[in-house]
Amino acid sequence: MSSPLRVLTIGHSYVVGLNQAIAAEIAKDPNITLTLAAPSFHYGDLRRIHLERTHHPEYEIVPLKAHLTRWNHVFSYERRKLATLILEGEFDIVHNWEEPYTYAGYQIASLTSRTRSRHFFWTAQNIVKHYPWPFSRFERTVFRNSQRWAACGELVRQAMVQKGFPETTCRIIPLAVDTGHFRPLQENEKENVLAELSLQRPVIGFMGRLVEEKGLDVLMAALGRLKRDWSLLVLGSGPYESRLRTWASQRGQEDRVRIVLAEHDKVARYLASVDLLVAPSQTRPNWKEQFGRMATEAFACRVPVIASDSGEIPYVVGDAGVILPESDSSAWADAISELLADNVRRDQLAQRGYARAMAHYSLTQVASRYLELYAELAGE
Repeated sequence: MSSPLRVLTIGHSYVVGLNQAIAAEIAKDPNITLTLAAPSFHYGDLRRIHLERTHHPEYEIVPLKAHLTRWNHVFSYERRKLATLILEGEFDIVHNWEEPYTYAGYQIASLTSRTRSRHFFWTAQNIVKHYPWPFSRFERTVFRNSQRWAACGELVRQAMVQKGFPETTCRIIPLAVDTGHFRPLQENEKENVLAELSLQRPVIGFMGRLVEEKGLDVLMAALGRLKRDWSLLVLGSGPYESRLRTWASQRGQEDRVRIVLAEHDKVARYLASVDLLVAPSQTRPNWKEQFGRMATEAFACRVPVIASDSGEIPYVVGDAGVILPESDSSAWADAISELLADNVRRDQLAQRGYARAMAHYSLTQVASRYLELYAELAGE
């Protein structure tokens, strides 16, 4: 009987315990021996995070000291320990979660090239960007030293192929949603959450960074057009928080709006309590929605979704939600009003979204794609 494949999976996203769920799912395969490496400390988008250790005996966690973690392009792993891990680990496969244009991604790929390990990376770049030196060099080096690359969606694949990345070595592997954590709530559980928040139904949910490109101006304009009562639960933080609060105050609607910066392990409970989720992301010259994780997490909570047609969102949502033009606030107001008034339609979309989450984005489904890729690499 052949020995299990020795796999190293490494990336700064693993610093959050919930993001390790995909690794835990992969590690369930008896043909895999998995080692997970992540920064011992990282500045996240919303808070400072020390490496969260989960209780998964299936894999080993290796903390690595990291520098300049506020800045994704230039952050790096402490070289000595990283080199020891990669050069002496005798891994069959190194799964690099850092973007290829980053210094951290370059570090991992360069060290792996000095071993017999097969190397691949995952990317979410859905716009063709030509980086200045040294980031252009990092990107070229990572590609030169990779046997496969994984795109998080169709538009990422198209953009990177246009940029010159080899299409034959690409595999599309989406972000996974932990359907054990993001799950539907019973009605009494929803009522308890809304009581804690002092919100009255119907409740519209928004989740993400509070920045202009996430469509908060469109959302405020749409809500201002509604002819019925509503409440808004905003899960996130960012520079638009003060603008949201001022907008609500000027309209005398402070009691309808709650802005909550929730820890990762508490987000699911809040999300599952809303009546629908809105995701009005806005395409900009240097950004469009790379995936739309908020939609898949809402699907897993059996929450219907109204989303814009920015970036990858239409591919992710498919026919399981309502897709609208990005900046048409009138269309957004009509769609929100109609869905809030139609319980049957909301239930239909909720069921369809839940089925889509289980079929395409669950840990089991996404892990199976990685295992197939590992098998390909091992076979070579």
